[in-house]
Amino acid sequence: PDIERTRLKNVLKEVLPDEAGVIVRTAAEGATEDQLTRDVTALTARWEDIERKVAAGNSPELLYGEPDLMIKVVRDLFNEDFTKLIVEGDDAWDNISGYVNHVAPDLFDRLERWTSDADSFEAVRVDEQISKALDRKVWLPSGGSLVIDRTEAMTVVDVNTGKFTGSGGNLEETVTKNNLEAAEEIVRQLRLRDIGGIIVIDFIDMVLESNRDLVLRRLVECLGRDRTRHQVAEVTSLGLVQMTRKRIGTGLLESFSEDCDHCKGRGVVVHTQPVEAKKVDDNDGRRNRRGGRGNTGKPGGTNGSGSTNSGSTNGRRSPSSSALVDGAAPTDSTDLVDSADDQGPAHTPVPQPPADAPLPPLVDPAAPQTADAPVSLDAPSVIADAPVLTAEVEQP
Repeated sequence: PDIERTRLKNVLKEVLPDEAGVIVRTAAEGATEDQLTRDVTALTARWEDIERKVAAGNSPELLYGEPDLMIKVVRDLFNEDFTKLIVEGDDAWDNISGYVNHVAPDLFDRLERWTSDADSFEAVRVDEQISKALDRKVWLPSGGSLVIDRTEAMTVVDVNTGKFTGSGGNLEETVTKNNLEAAEEIVRQLRLRDIGGIIVIDFIDMVLESNRDLVLRRLVECLGRDRTRHQVAEVTSLGLVQMTRKRIGTGLLESFSEDCDHCKGRGVVVHTQPVEAKKVDDNDGRRNRRGGRGNTGKPGGTNGSGSTNSGSTNGRRSPSSSALVDGAAPTDSTDLVDSADDQGPAHTPVPQPPADAPLPPLVDPAAPQTADAPVSLDAPSVIADAPVLTAEVEQP
């Protein structure tokens, strides 16, 4: 803000030497006069050290080098928002403690030296948090979830309610609460994973315009704590929130992963021939089909309607029906009817016509004939002229 810029300029005019100039970083917002004075004093001492090295003329000599990663992290991130900074290792403790004591003595009490033999990352569950940060699915406190997918052009974040159903029975209230939690967690994940570029967020649809504005304001408010340059665009007609964010590092996923040798990071394995669909287990399929008809699959078992399948075994013909194949006459007319799997739950004996009975006429001569569709009784019938296969059955 312009008011903060003016305040910082006025403070620095009083503490800066006449021949010196500084660049004020965004992290200086809200800094006190004492903090700015210490920074100016440290920079002045560093510049004087460089001038002494130049005057000595011992070339080649490194005049100034960028600090290592530990000092950069402490310099850029460690501030009053942190309650504790755990340091493991003697060399790391010497470097960090000396730097903090020189630059920010008020934060020196928040440094803690790790003296245990156990791994500090495992003790404070840092490894577990890294594993969760590498997963594409993030759980929300109320039971909802985020699904973060990265493509070549953008990063897509999908918001789901999941197990969260609310308590008041109001769907709009449940969806709004879930979206508010998602807005806060999305900003945290963007900073944690260092996601940059184009980001598209698909919040759950809300009916009221006031609720949509509330979720968007919460997202912008949380992004205000992100020191990385970002910009939130307007909400699209489909309810998608578009934003951009500058990437300041390598990225968590790029640091802990590499592309798969088989799919080359695509996530699927491509074959030269079409892939057959997975077949259902034959045993399960037969069990489902028999179960749907109500047959127990046992001889004499009951079907779904409560009737009994006499001599039926898993939908096969009863042993007495084999007399038709052996040339012997059936012992009972019910043996001519198949089991419940083919004819239904209940069976009625089918009467068999005599072997010498004439075939019934195809057309009833007494039926009236229409002019549109005349039928000739003298015309040869395909069925009547077809050979009839008969078999003589020897009676016992």
